Amino acid sequence: MNKVESVGGIYNKVHFSCHLIKVVKWSKELTKMKVSKGSVYEKLTREYQEKYDLYFDFCSNIAPILEQVIKDRSYRYQIVTCRAKKLASASMRFQNKDCKQLSDLKDLAGCRVIFYLESDINKFIKDIYDTFGRDNIVEHENKISIDGYNAVHIVIKLGADRLIHPENKRYEGLVCEIQLTTVLHHAWSEMEHDIVYKPSKELSEFDAKAFEAIREGFKKTMTEHIQPAMRDFEHLVQENEKLKGGKGVFNSSFLKQIEGATSLNELEDNLKLLEQYVKEFGDKTPKELPLITLLKKVLVKAKKVKSKPVKTVLGNFKGTKYQDIALIILSILDTMRYWYIEDICEICFDILKNEKNEQILKKAGSVLDHLSKYDVRILRSQSSYQPQEQIVKILSKKSEEKNTVTKNTIVSMLKEILVLSFSGIEASSYNSVTFKPTSLNATPRLKKLRKQCFDMLKKLYVSSKDVQEKRNIIKTFEHALRWDDHGVMKNSDELNKMIENDSKSVFTFYNSLIETEENEILYEIETHLMFLQRDPERKSPRISRLLSVLSKNNDYQIFKVFVGYDTHFYSDLDFDKAKLYRDGKIKDFILDISETTLKKWKRALRQVTKNYKYSDQGMYNYLNFFLFEVAKQKPEIALDLIGEAYLKPFLIHLVAGIWKSKKKASAKVLLSEWCRTYKNFNVCSSIFDYVEEFDKDLFKKIVTKSIERKNAWALNMLISSIGRNYTGQPWLKTIFLKIISELSTLGNTSWTQYIWYRKDSIMKDLNKSDFKILLKNLILQESINYDTEEILEPFATKYPKDFIRFLLERVQRRMKLKTGDKFSRYDAIPHNFNKLKESLQKNAWVIIPAVLQWYSMGTEKHNQWLYRWEASHFLKEVFPTSNPELEKELIKLIKHGGKDGLMVVDEFISRFEGQDFLWKLVEEVINTYKSVTKYDETKRKLFGYLSQTGVVVGEYGFVEAFKSKKNALVPLKTTTNAGYLLFLNDYETYLDSQIASYQKMADDEIDKRKREYGS
Repeated sequence: MNKVESVGGIYNKVHFSCHLIKVVKWSKELTKMKVSKGSVYEKLTREYQEKYDLYFDFCSNIAPILEQVIKDRSYRYQIVTCRAKKLASASMRFQNKDCKQLSDLKDLAGCRVIFYLESDINKFIKDIYDTFGRDNIVEHENKISIDGYNAVHIVIKLGADRLIHPENKRYEGLVCEIQLTTVLHHAWSEMEHDIVYKPSKELSEFDAKAFEAIREGFKKTMTEHIQPAMRDFEHLVQENEKLKGGKGVFNSSFLKQIEGATSLNELEDNLKLLEQYVKEFGDKTPKELPLITLLKKVLVKAKKVKSKPVKTVLGNFKGTKYQDIALIILSILDTMRYWYIEDICEICFDILKNEKNEQILKKAGSVLDHLSKYDVRILRSQSSYQPQEQIVKILSKKSEEKNTVTKNTIVSMLKEILVLSFSGIEASSYNSVTFKPTSLNATPRLKKLRKQCFDMLKKLYVSSKDVQEKRNIIKTFEHALRWDDHGVMKNSDELNKMIENDSKSVFTFYNSLIETEENEILYEIETHLMFLQRDPERKSPRISRLLSVLSKNNDYQIFKVFVGYDTHFYSDLDFDKAKLYRDGKIKDFILDISETTLKKWKRALRQVTKNYKYSDQGMYNYLNFFLFEVAKQKPEIALDLIGEAYLKPFLIHLVAGIWKSKKKASAKVLLSEWCRTYKNFNVCSSIFDYVEEFDKDLFKKIVTKSIERKNAWALNMLISSIGRNYTGQPWLKTIFLKIISELSTLGNTSWTQYIWYRKDSIMKDLNKSDFKILLKNLILQESINYDTEEILEPFATKYPKDFIRFLLERVQRRMKLKTGDKFSRYDAIPHNFNKLKESLQKNAWVIIPAVLQWYSMGTEKHNQWLYRWEASHFLKEVFPTSNPELEKELIKLIKHGGKDGLMVVDEFISRFEGQDFLWKLVEEVINTYKSVTKYDETKRKLFGYLSQTGVVVGEYGFVEAFKSKKNALVPLKTTTNAGYLLFLNDYETYLDSQIASYQKMADDEIDKRKREYGS
């Protein structure tokens, strides 16, 4: 006999003598029961009496299984009991529930498990599912109440693996209700059950008011004593578990286990656990195993260990990589940043110098920035500026660094230290976070700290050869002299005086740069100076003098005209006036440029474009305009400028200008030669879009060369040119379709973004066959975005059935993609329809039946789920609210019955988050399926689907959402459909349980936060 059977034997012995007494007693009582003779209830009562032993034996065998699981998992519990329902109670329930067969009552056999903690109940629920099998869970109900009965009821049956044993065969078809509750809840419910739930009628009638006071007293006891006591127990046990867990993690054996891990997967799990407890307790590692030393070793070791896939029943998944380990370690260092400043800087800077992975570099930089930030808690302590002083000391030794990433990080850290005011974040209570504006005190320590930072920045600037690094440092100076807008009043004389002195130092440095620095640097300096000049409190003669010097730099003044957006440097002018000013200057420049002055202008243009690759290309629009106009008005000058290497990024503007000049033939000759030699081909493919006209022969040559060279970018530019210039030319339409076909061969679908806004020019002339060529290309597109919708809109309007067929082909293509990145990125059906939604809605009568056919496609074991998923997604997106045609078709499916009808429940009703228009479908489901065997299962699904809420806000968001759903049932309950009304009543009961459950969850969560914050 195994262990479970021996426990079962104990249960049988304990209950056997009581059972004999009850059988004799019930036989006498049966005749006294008020059950109509010959009624179905009498028959059920007698049948139950005959089978009582069977039900009793059944639960007596379930109980020891439960107890064994509890003991195996070491749960804290009081007792496991079992019982078969009393005959009188069962008879009453047969009548109240209008039962037709014994199986209509799920609690004839029952077990009760009484725990000490609710958290153990939640864990044990999973064990029940694992022990008996998910398919053998008949019902699962959380009977939660704020001021009443609290328990979880799970109804189970024995699966085939247990029924195969001869001794269990007689239990086939029986179910057992397992009740899970706590000691405190059990004590309350037993008392309440005897005194309130089953009161003596005479007692309640004797003094109704006094009896109601007793009822309310029980509720008060639950809310004010039982529930708070349960939370106290949970909190105390959790705190104890944390301590035990921390002690285990900071144990030398566990830490050595981290160091000795043989796989990255194991290492990641251990490091995550360490991270969790470091955040909770800080560093409590033994002295002989310092945390920093351990993390350094692990970081070095992780780089040498190969990643191994994780094998599961679902297949192999990607294993942990070095990147994952490095990010966890950096996260731990971030948590401990103020404890080990020097060590953390050393580790992070080493990563910055040697690492290539962008994510790791970003995280290391983030840790150093975070370390450099001012923290309200430290500022309020005696440490004050100590972390920043230590960091500056460390950085001063690294100021000679030549690594660009390292230098940029140093500048970023200094920028954080030079902040004057910031918003400190503090959790002021359990349910609020306070953003406290905080400013630094201009103490001698702070002044010295800032001077050191400024000196280091100047040193870094002098050693920098890269214009981007220099610009970054100038922006850091600007930031260091600015009051951040955190609501801090600028009322400190000491702070203002400190800023004034810092400004003098920075302006002196600026003055040393103006004569020799490049235009882009002067641009940053002037931006800063003009920002200060606009503030009456910051305006000064020193700033005016610097701006005056800049105004006399002729090369820089030319740069300012050509580079920058309209109102840059002209803040006293509005948009139109600034543009007018620049246009006027450009006219003057065009007049000035000639064979005589060309050498001077070549030098000036070389200076203007020198750092083009480091800049925002949109800032050069005025230079583009200048070059176009020069070429248009003085093509000989432009033909000379074309040979200048520094103007290569601007060739298109020069060639376009020549095309529009009297030297158009020269432009065509030039483009023809470039096409032949495949030189400056981006200009060749873009020119026709720019000049807005065609040379048929030249265009065809460029198309041929683009196809020959498989140049997808050029082909897309040619599509743009067609969109710009198409006016119905048949030859151009032929070329357009030819290019699309070639792009399909290349797997490129980018052309939509170059023509969608011009779709009326050519799309209107495409027939169904033409569109097929487009669709062959667009089926490759990972997602149908707004551009593509604009292009497909005329097709979807004229040929709705063909459009649905196109979407179906996309769904089928997705099925062919292997699970992985390509599969996950490919959206067969758009996530959102914009332009197409209206067109599709107008053709509802065509597209709805076509899409509903998808539900019957595929096979259950393979791809049926994807057809149904995409069909439901499409219908929800196109018809987000009620649609008569859709309702009509869905009701047809429901009335058809069987799996097709139930599919509407699982694939459609499940998607719409309980919207009101679903009730027509729900009523039809009840009418069709209320008499089928699995109706209860269908009803439970409907409860779940109808209770979807979408996004809710606040701790009690779900409570309010469910209350709103309950209120919405009132008008529905005026129905004369008895089956539908019964469903609504049951659903209302379900909502009540959900409201109570989420109310309790919210109360528990708030109580937990209050304890954490000491509220």
